[in-house]
Amino acid sequence: LAATLAGLIASAGVAQEDGNRKVRDAVQYMQVHRVPLELQSRVRRYMHFMLARDSRTAMHSEVQQVLSSSLNAELASEVRGSMLRRIPVFARSPSRLVSRLALVCQTAVHALGDMLVYRGDPSNGVYFIVTGTAIAFRAE
Repeated sequence: LAATLAGLIASAGVAQEDGNRKVRDAVQYMQVHRVPLELQSRVRRYMHFMLARDSRTAMHSEVQQVLSSSLNAELASEVRGSMLRRIPVFARSPSRLVSRLALVCQTAVHALGDMLVYRGDPSNGVYFIVTGTAIAFRAE
C-alpha cells in the first residue's frame, strides 16, 4: 500500500504538469481565435477547477482499488459524511443517518449556466451546493 501511495503522489506531479500544458494550449487557441477576455477567464478558471478536481478523484479511485470494500465504505462515509455535516439540516443528525446517506451520495460538477432542473420535471434527487452558487428563476 505504501508503494502504491508513493507512486500516486509521483504521478500527481506529472498529471499537474500535463494539466498546466492543456490550460496553456487552450489559452493560446483562444487568443489566436480572438475569444473575448471575459470568456477566456471563465474557461481558464473552469479548467483549473476541473484539473484540481480530477487529480483528487483520480487519486481516490486508485486508492479505492487497493482497499477492501469495507474500508472503501468507511472512507466514503467519512469523506462525504464530513461534507454532509456542514449542511445545517445534517449538522445534528444521528451519525448512522449521515453515514447511510454518505454511502449513496454522488458528486456532480456543473459549469456556469448549466440548468440543473426544469420546472415540472419529476424529482429524482436533492442537490447540495458545496462550492459556488445557484440561481432559481422562472422562465416565462
